[in-house]
Amino acid sequence: MLRDILDTPVSPELLPADANGQIAQKTESIL
Repeated sequence: MLRDILDTPVSPELLPADANGQIAQKTESIL
């Protein structure tokens, strides 16, 4: 379970997922 949490992308902006369930913005992509 901890591994699942660590594998979840961080998105503090909390943008809703798109129609496909994908996260709209990932902080790691910006960094």
